[in-house]
Amino acid sequence: MFVAPGEIPSLFENLSKLAQNSGLKIISLKPANSPEGDSGNYQRIPIRISALAGTHELGKFLAELEGGGTFFRVTDLKIVANTSDIRRHSIDLSLEACRKGS
Repeated sequence: MFVAPGEIPSLFENLSKLAQNSGLKIISLKPANSPEGDSGNYQRIPIRISALAGTHELGKFLAELEGGGTFFRVTDLKIVANTSDIRRHSIDLSLEACRKGS
């Protein structure tokens, strides 16, 4: 399903809840700069997430995104070892959600 224009704030709230339920500790969740070349039928909604998570929690979060009702596409993923907590990694995740064009 695509995101309706008025649903973007609730999209971020739902992502936050999904991350929390999966065990991700979100550091930041924000819209990213819009990429060039949006299609005529849909527009991309770029999202950046910085979080702390173990590999199982990250996998659960990504599986929930993939199996959910909203279309998401992972555009970039960086995982870095966290020296202060060996059970969690620093995660930088870039996503795109799509909404119908106007």
